[in-house]
Order: sequence, then structure tokens, then C-alpha cells
Amino acid sequence: MRIAGRNGKGGLSARQREMLFVAAAFCLYLCRYAAYGFTYYPLLDDHIQYYWYPQMEGTFQNVFLHIGTISTRPLAGVFDVYVWGWLYLHAPWAILFVTAALTVAAVYFLKRILSDMDIQVGGVFYLLLLFLPVGFEAQYWLSASSRVIVGVFFTGLSLLFFQRYNRGKRWYWLVLFAVAQLASYCFYEQTAILSFLLCCAYFFRTRQSWKMYLIPVLNGCIIAAYYLLMRNVGALSGRGAGLTLAELGPHIVFMAKEVYHVICMGAVTLNINGVLRGWALLLETPWLLLLIAVLSGVFAWLCGRERHKGMFSFWLGAAIALCSVLLFFVTKDSTLPFRAAYVPLIGVALMLGCLLSKLRLGRAVASVLVFVLAFGLNVCNVSEMHDYREAALIDETICNNIIAALDEDTLTGARECYVVGAKRTYLNGIVEHREHIINVTSSDWALTGAVRHYLKGNGYVEMIIPAEQITDEMLASGAQILILNDDFTVSRVEEH
Repeated sequence: MRIAGRNGKGGLSARQREMLFVAAAFCLYLCRYAAYGFTYYPLLDDHIQYYWYPQMEGTFQNVFLHIGTISTRPLAGVFDVYVWGWLYLHAPWAILFVTAALTVAAVYFLKRILSDMDIQVGGVFYLLLLFLPVGFEAQYWLSASSRVIVGVFFTGLSLLFFQRYNRGKRWYWLVLFAVAQLASYCFYEQTAILSFLLCCAYFFRTRQSWKMYLIPVLNGCIIAAYYLLMRNVGALSGRGAGLTLAELGPHIVFMAKEVYHVICMGAVTLNINGVLRGWALLLETPWLLLLIAVLSGVFAWLCGRERHKGMFSFWLGAAIALCSVLLFFVTKDSTLPFRAAYVPLIGVALMLGCLLSKLRLGRAVASVLVFVLAFGLNVCNVSEMHDYREAALIDETICNNIIAALDEDTLTGARECYVVGAKRTYLNGIVEHREHIINVTSSDWALTGAVRHYLKGNGYVEMIIPAEQITDEMLASGAQILILNDDFTVSRVEEH
């Protein structure tokens, strides 16, 4: 963010103005949660990762190795148990504040390091990475943010350490950079790509010695060797396998369709639906509508203009966007959910900022545009939060009704249970794409994990399996069969 002169408007120093802007961005970011009491509502994997895993006996053997949560994304698996799991069990109110702080800090860190590369990002960069609804899944859903956002955070933090080293040449800053940079490789594959590209770009633009390039390269070799070593460890170890030549062609076509769906639904439909539905929701809470408007105004007034020297930022953004998406084109069984759009969005923000910097819009025009976009996007995010909350509340109702209908054999894990009539989602008017706001009734692992969660230790279920209709196989299996009605009530099927 570029601030002309020693003293900004209203007598604010450059540092004060910058910190006030970050504070305004943080408060505006939190508005999406304000209408619903800053409560985190769990979905899908959350019930397993943050309730069940932290309470399993023998965490290292049973969770890390047998299930294999550290066979890939090793630090994410460790954080699930000892950081996020602890917060979920002991301080769930803190989850939204912590993830919000990490998100805003990550974007601010990126801004700081980009400025050393003659890339002065402004309102557009913050708008896309903090408020664009397609990024909501990566920011809110803990199973996603604990990988994507934390990975981006360590990427920015590592280069901030190198920035300090570059200024004072103190060895310990270089060590901290190397450690944090390795950590950025250990949460999500896309953030590893982002970290490597940004490190190389930073070294190139700041004219570092060739020896510095060895650090991200050696860290890459370390994580690659770790993946090879752990490739057969645990049930989750097979994720991210490569494709054969015969599989490559059809998968490329499939992934091209995925990209098209993300662009059409994530960048267009999600925003249109969100504005209309979010506006209707906010009319019921006018104080929040006014707060969003005021904070959007402060955000627009304080944000800097995009000032990119040359076209370097455009090509850097293109590399980040393309490489982080191409990863999915060469890995087996991969799809492109909305959460996977967040890292490419960093590249898109750089490309768009570079192009807008050439337009030389007037300060007043730019501020008005930023205000309108900030206000509109945050209205959309209230709609997203509403839908995530509704999905979680429906899940809780369904699971509690299932638990009430389970018999003693099922509650002791002696037999499985089928839930007939379960649907993928129970919300109307949402944008359906992959795991975007679907219910736990969409899969057996999600429903089983959620039922175990809401049992709160009062019993143990082996497997709860959603099904469309009763089959002969079910009847012959000896499993308990339940009917899930449209009003979320659950009834038993007479023993067979």
C-alpha cells in the first residue's frame, strides 16, 4: 500500500495509516460472523478432525500413523490435534478470531514482501483475498483454512524473516526464514508452490546471491523425501498419486470443466446470489448493514492505490495462478473445489492489480469503486455465513434424531446402521459445487463422524451409512435401518 508523503490525510503518519487500514480490514472481515454471535459451526471433516482425533488414545500410533494424517501435509495433521482440536474442545469461541487474524495477517505479510519487489498492492489485492465469496470456503471451513490460510501465513511470515535478514544480515533471521519456509511446504501443496515461486521472485527482484535459492530448493527436497518415505503409511497415504498416460487425457478434460465451473459459479453466480440473499438478511439486522457500510467507507478511504512497476507482477501472478491450478491436472482423483481457488486468486489479484495500475484512476474514482465492491462483497459473505450455519444446524438436528433412534446393538458398535432417504444437501438456493455447503448426510464417513461427535462419548457407532432406498442387501446384512424424513425426523424400520 503506497502512502504519499510523511503524513497521510488527517495528520496520520504512514505507519499509523497503514495499521488503521489493517484494523479496518480485520473488523470488516469479522462482520460476516457478527450476525450469528461469532460461533463456529462445524461441517463434514470438522467433526472427525477436531472432535474425534484429539480424543483418540494413542494419537501418534492411531491418528498420525494408522489413519495417516501426517503422511501428507504433516504439520496440518499435527496442528489438527494439538492446535485446532484443542481450540475446538476448549475455546471454540476463539476459532473465528484466530482464523480471521491469520487471514488478514497473511495478506498483510504478502503486501509487505511484494513492496520490496516494486509491487505496491492496494485495495484490489485486499478485496479479492479477504472478501471475494469464492474464497469463503478456504477462510471459514476449518478443515480448509487450517491448510490453505495457515500455509499462506507461513509463506508470508518466512519472507518477512528474510526481509529482516536482508536488512541486518543477522544469521538467526536466515534460520527463521529457512524453518518457516519449510513449514509453508507442510500444510498444502498449493501453498508450497506459492512459497517457492514467491521466494524465487523475491530473491530475483532484490538481487540475492544464488546461494539463497538453495534454501527453498533444499526445503523442497526435504518435503519430497518425506512424502516418499511416508507414501505407504496410513489409510490416507494414497492421496495425490500421479496419473498414467492413459488417464491423463480424460482427466485434463475433466479438470478443464472444473475450472469452468469454478469461474462461472464461484466468480459470477455466487456473487449474484449472495448480494440478493445477503441484502434480504441484512435488512433484518440494520445495525450490521450500517456497520458494514461504515467500515467499507473507512476501508476505501485508507486503502492504497495499485502501483506496479513494469509487468513483472503480472507474470508473477500468472505463474502463481497457473502452477497452483495445474497441480490438479496431474494428480489422480483430484477435483477443483472452491477452497482450491484461493491460492490461484493471489495470482489473479496480482495480475488484475498490475493492469489496473496502468489505468491511473483518480483517487476519488478508485475510492468509490473500492467502497462499492467492499460493501457488496461483504453483503455476499453474510449470505455465505448464513448458509454454513444453516447446514450445520440441520446436521446437528439430523444427528441427534438418528442417535435417539439407535438401538443398543448399534450404540455399542455391534452392527452398522443405514439411514434411508438421506440427501446431499437440504438447503435451497445455494451454489452447489463439490463440498460447498453440503450436509454430513452426503457420505458415510461424514455422517459417521458427525454422529460420533454428537454422541459426546455416550456410546460408539461403527458406521452410519446414508442411502437412497432400502435394498435386499441391507435387509440381509443385519444392520439397523432408519428412515430420515423430509422434516428431519427419524423413524425405525421394523426388524427383518
